[in-house]
Amino acid sequence: MRLGGTTEILELQTGAAQSTDWQVSYVDIDAASSAAFEADGNVTTATTTTIVGAPASGIVRQIQWLLVRNKGAASQTITIKKDIAGTERLAHQAILAPGESFEWSHNSGAKCYDTLGSLKRSLGNQVIQVGLSTRVILASDVTNNNAVANTIADVTGLSFAVNAGEKYWFHAVVMYTAAATTTGSRWSINCPASPTQLMYQSEYSLTATTKTFNSGLAAVDLPAASSASSAATNSNLAIIEGYVLPSASGTVIVRFASEIASSAIVAKAGSVLEWIRVA
Repeated sequence: MRLGGTTEILELQTGAAQSTDWQVSYVDIDAASSAAFEADGNVTTATTTTIVGAPASGIVRQIQWLLVRNKGAASQTITIKKDIAGTERLAHQAILAPGESFEWSHNSGAKCYDTLGSLKRSLGNQVIQVGLSTRVILASDVTNNNAVANTIADVTGLSFAVNAGEKYWFHAVVMYTAAATTTGSRWSINCPASPTQLMYQSEYSLTATTKTFNSGLAAVDLPAASSASSAATNSNLAIIEGYVLPSASGTVIVRFASEIASSAIVAKAGSVLEWIRVA
């Protein structure tokens, strides 16, 4: 993008009254020299804002980099336009969820990023994260040996952030130990309250040849009861998989409980939580 005449300006149109930051850098070039400049600002209304003014006569104003970030609590539609003597030419348009950003650079063109900083792309009428998935690995052991049996607790470190109105697939594989094979457990998830849609299932060891399997789960912290045993003390797996469409932004996190009071179930370091935004 460049502005080559005294009647050419670069504009940002915001479609909603959401707090929206913008930053831009550009270079003015004439026959003998060049000079670099930058500008920034914030827009809080649905309006059209001049973000780069027209160059002086004999100057070509080369846009180098542009960033727009939605700081509001709802989606923002942004449009980047070149205005030539009052005639507007559309350059780029994007819909940004809260916390998402649009970036354009002279070298790599236009890109959008989600709240985790992951690159996004369009696929039909969906916006998805580039790549098959995002993963987090549990950095250290997390123990639940609560003095009250079947008290569910977070597996701190196995979680991911979600935005309201966006659907996510998730898959957790948790290695865990039990204080004794007679100590059972339960494994579930928590998410922002009153999700629009939540469906998942879980399975974990019961004996060496059997397992607990829970299907059709549609509320957090299910099942309500722990299993009656663990297959081993040192080599158990819990698997939780499903979809969530939250009605509020927040966090999805793996949770667990011990069947026996003060008898430890330990989620082990190296356990994995994987997720993809699918809609």
